[in-house]
Amino acid sequence: MRSLKINSVREINDLIDLEDIKTHRRKLLLVLGLGGIAFEAFYLAVLSAGTSPMTEQLGLSANEVGLVSSYGYVATLIAALTCGFLADRLGRVKLMVLAKIVAVVALIIMATAPNFWILVLGRCLAGAAYGIDLGVAMAYLAEFLPKLRRHLLNFWQAQWYISSSFALLVVLGLYNLDVGLDIWRWSLAAAAVFAVIVTVGQMLFMPESPRWLAEKNDLVRLKKSLNKVYEIERSFRHRGFLPSTPIARIQPSGRICSTRPTGAGHSSRTASPQCRLCSTTPSPTTYPSSR
Repeated sequence: MRSLKINSVREINDLIDLEDIKTHRRKLLLVLGLGGIAFEAFYLAVLSAGTSPMTEQLGLSANEVGLVSSYGYVATLIAALTCGFLADRLGRVKLMVLAKIVAVVALIIMATAPNFWILVLGRCLAGAAYGIDLGVAMAYLAEFLPKLRRHLLNFWQAQWYISSSFALLVVLGLYNLDVGLDIWRWSLAAAAVFAVIVTVGQMLFMPESPRWLAEKNDLVRLKKSLNKVYEIERSFRHRGFLPSTPIARIQPSGRICSTRPTGAGHSSRTASPQCRLCSTTPSPTTYPSSR
């Protein structure tokens, strides 16, 4: 395990961009990070397959069936517009987990809906959960993956079709069990189980975004997050906080001691001969004070 010293938020960003993921967590992060999109694919597939029995059982008109879908997508759009603000306040993983919990509640409401308006309520909640998850999941993975691996974000397309195909197999299995018109309810219950599994996986195995933790100066969780994925132990020069850019210090002599990043996890320091705040070898290069 390597140990590198971090001096600023900018160095965290540089390090993640250039560092490759050395553990097997890359695949796990992708699968769990895109779990919300996979859930949406599963959920929409079972909902589409169950539209006919749902319409017959609840006595829905053609317009009401169309409104169930329309209200859901409106909720998705509104939630997607707010997910960035919420993710900056709450964190990426916490918001994704919250979205899955909302999705589980929504599916329970839909699966037990006795009429059109309760069905719409559940559909709107499920749509909002998807809108939040879609925006946050992509941002989370982009913040975690180095430039070398960001092409893996395209995996969401494969995950979408895999989940849709699996959902149709589940519906086919329920049909063979002869559950009658309740097949759409059992299908939505299966989607709720899917969401619970993704939620537990994200809670247990997904570390918070290191870029977000660096911005929030949560150094304890930042070290754990980077160590889990990159297997590098970090030490921070500035205890208790991480500046957005390297700090320059003005010495009593009027000269400046600065720390400037030169690459991922590395820095070059330029200090005046009177500098006692840095542990580096003094350099003859100095900078005039602004005073």
